[in-house]
Amino acid sequence: MIAWIGIEKSYGTVHALAGFTLDANPGEVLGLLGPNGAGKTTALRVAVGLARADAGEVTIAGRPPGDPMSRVDAGYLPEELPFPARIRTGEWLRSQLALRNGDPSAARRGAEKLGIAAAWDRPVRSLSKGMRRRAGLSLLAAWDPGLWILDEPTADLDVAGREIVEGILVEARDRGRAVIVSSHVLSEVERVCDRVALVRAGRVEETGTPASFLQAPFVLEVRCRPGASLPESFVAIGGGRYRMFVPNREEANRAVADLEAGNGEGAVLESALRAATLRDAIGGKFR
Repeated sequence: MIAWIGIEKSYGTVHALAGFTLDANPGEVLGLLGPNGAGKTTALRVAVGLARADAGEVTIAGRPPGDPMSRVDAGYLPEELPFPARIRTGEWLRSQLALRNGDPSAARRGAEKLGIAAAWDRPVRSLSKGMRRRAGLSLLAAWDPGLWILDEPTADLDVAGREIVEGILVEARDRGRAVIVSSHVLSEVERVCDRVALVRAGRVEETGTPASFLQAPFVLEVRCRPGASLPESFVAIGGGRYRMFVPNREEANRAVADLEAGNGEGAVLESALRAATLRDAIGGKFR
């Protein structure tokens, strides 16, 4: 549905994209993860024609961004969505659907789905940041293009709003849409994304399913007596705590016993076993 091939993009001396290569397919939610300044937003802007690549090729449904037909079935929600002054929520939704050759009557359904129907007659600019975010998402929900491109879609949303958005993205995927989500919320990406692309310094370093990034299904966390010696399999996570991936409870118990044996009885002050998460696997790469 969309492909970036060797995209290069610089802003003055800042090299935003350096050989960025990735593709997204119908029927999947693709998450872009990476630290601030990694190039995620620039890659999305190049794809939809809001920025021009210095080199490389990007296509949507086989068409380059310069071809207006590439955007006929592609919806883009930026992190900061500007709204015209004084226009009311319902007016904005209906007019935007009409501009996209959508069904203006679907606007109300989109507003209800995102929980902003009560703001239908209110000026969009009078809404909170979270409600304005819901307004932008309700347009995508009402229009339902073949390609959804969302930059930090749950920014400023409360817990209920995040759950609604996650459900809508999964529903779009199940209808065969290609969904691309740039996000810093690792737990959100883990719940909704079928595939993850780790972006750093303007290039894609690694892709895979969320589970493929995990070294093992579980994580053992321990807090030890000061001065205790731990093997390299344990990673310091701050506050005198350490973490290691383990395949099962038996291996966790064995690791704790080994620490006690090597450092003396009572060396392990606390220990806890839990399911491994995407944050455990790649959280440190965001620093």
